Amino acid sequence: MRRLTIISLLAICASCGVAPQPSGMETVAAFEVPLKPPQERAEFLAIVREAAQADGGHVDVASDDELRQMGEAMPAANMSIHAGVWRDQDDKEPWATIMDLGHIGLVWITFARGEDEALARRFRARTMRDINARWPDTPSLPILDRRTIPLHRDLVRTSSGYELNPSAASRYMDEPERLN
Repeated sequence: MRRLTIISLLAICASCGVAPQPSGMETVAAFEVPLKPPQERAEFLAIVREAAQADGGHVDVASDDELRQMGEAMPAANMSIHAGVWRDQDDKEPWATIMDLGHIGLVWITFARGEDEALARRFRARTMRDINARWPDTPSLPILDRRTIPLHRDLVRTSSGYELNPSAASRYMDEPERLN
């Protein structure tokens, strides 16, 4: 629970300011998977768990009680799913973070570069192949400056995924060229 709470807080604070991070923790891909909670949650987690185990990783998932407690402690942190995918048993290298914080049923899965980039890339490819096969309407999310995903309210859905709404761009940028 503590690890998942820390991941959530990091994700929430990602758009708050610039903080240096190891390159292996940089966000390299992100997607929004439309799930019908709780019916499809178990199926989604099984896909992620199978892909992680194939590459020696594991998945930590918050229980329903833990999700409820987080929602009571922080009403803005209301979620139906929250999980972390880790390369090692010591939870030192995250591969992915999964949550639907503030947009229940629209699950965001974000992938880290990983210390072993080839291994992390293989996990990401396997995971997204299976997710896209089951949920073909899974759009990509924009990643600003290799770390920030805009808030859901600041996104616009396009035929190729989500993009940052130009009217919200100033909230995420120190300089205009950061979007490129």
